[in-house]
Amino acid sequence: MKISALVKRSTTSAFLACLIATGLAGCTTTQKSASIAESDAEPVVMFNQDYIASKWLRAGMDMSTVDLASSQSRPTDPSELAIIPEDGPVSFDDPRSVVRLILENAPEKAYVLPTERYFYYQFHLGSRLISGNLRFTEIEDGVLHAGYFDADQNDITNHISLTSDDGVQIEMEDRRVSIEFEGVSASFELVMETRAKPDTLTLLEGEEFITGVLDESGIPLALLWSEEHEAFYFTLNEDYGSPEPLTPFGGGDYLVGRDSRFVYLRDEDAGRLLLTGVRVTNVRSNNYYDGPFDQVPPDLNLRPMLERAYPYVQLRGGIDEHGNFRAMAGSRVAVSPYLHYSTLEEIADWMDAKRDEHGGGQAVYAAITYEPKRDFHKHYTAGMPRTLGDLLAWRTQAKDAMPHMVYMSQGWPANHRFQSSTSWPESHTSSSSSVWPKDHLGDASAMAGDADEQDTSNAVTSR
Repeated sequence: MKISALVKRSTTSAFLACLIATGLAGCTTTQKSASIAESDAEPVVMFNQDYIASKWLRAGMDMSTVDLASSQSRPTDPSELAIIPEDGPVSFDDPRSVVRLILENAPEKAYVLPTERYFYYQFHLGSRLISGNLRFTEIEDGVLHAGYFDADQNDITNHISLTSDDGVQIEMEDRRVSIEFEGVSASFELVMETRAKPDTLTLLEGEEFITGVLDESGIPLALLWSEEHEAFYFTLNEDYGSPEPLTPFGGGDYLVGRDSRFVYLRDEDAGRLLLTGVRVTNVRSNNYYDGPFDQVPPDLNLRPMLERAYPYVQLRGGIDEHGNFRAMAGSRVAVSPYLHYSTLEEIADWMDAKRDEHGGGQAVYAAITYEPKRDFHKHYTAGMPRTLGDLLAWRTQAKDAMPHMVYMSQGWPANHRFQSSTSWPESHTSSSSSVWPKDHLGDASAMAGDADEQDTSNAVTSR
């Protein structure tokens, strides 16, 4: 049976209309049931491609290889979705059923827009809002990954990796991927357009353009490398522009996105907007606005640059040419050169201080977008892996240190895997973590911390 034929939708609006028209006595259970029956054709899944398309269309932006207008009739907010009953054919504990749901409801023109090849979706399953993705990072090798999580409790996850042995049939022609699985099929276009070097970007001496990046928020960026400062940073891709209004604050050179809350430094001399901050609450929520660290294309050979920017990776078993940790399967170095800020005042003060200290150009870019993990190797003792507690103790003593939060350490081996502590030494106690989010009761780990590396093993990162 088609899954969408079993959906339920809240009857609040219909019931209120009934009250207005007939009064309480006239609003019967029979009338409510009829309203549910009438909603059978309502959409049950929201796709990120439609969310991005709606923002680009409103902003007058365009992609030459993508039919953005095809998204106009589809939902762009979970509140527009019907509810899939928990006692139906879709189960959180059965990832195969979720894959069937997504393939069955995928748009006729389905586009994998974010540049790390994630096809994001959301749907209501009973009382839960489920966020997840199909991951196409190994599709050329015949592997389709799917992962999802409870949007209200994002440590509750599930995932599956499907190959021909599991009954999935994958065919590729150029960038078009056709998938058939358990009687349902869909076709997806892997969009490459936004990876190109922006025509409007003028590189400074010693800079290198690495790749264009399209974030799942719909924000187009360019990833650059500074040879002198051995640092990555992102700028807005102004070939496309911003899909949201940017509002000045802190004197006018600083801008914040209305929806994303991404913060930029405007460099008039270089003619660019430097991404400097992502709001920490969005990182914690693992939503569309959690930053572009998870959207660097997975097929780039970045090892020489990654080893220079983040020398600690060589102390953790090394990485392959694409930045995947050799000793930590499914984990990839997160390129996250920007601050996780709490308030605009906080990040404005930080940028003011760094501009006073370094002036302008690439020196100030590298200073403002500094990542703590760039210096992890300086505090590593051979034969005794460095603990996060020790790192935090060092950070609190650094003269220019901002308050350290778990979300500032992407790329460092995780100390928790959801509810289980994996790497705290026996000597570690809660007193060692005075600036760490509370995750201890007495000397025992009490709750989850976030994985600090970009975990791609279960394909549940971001939405």
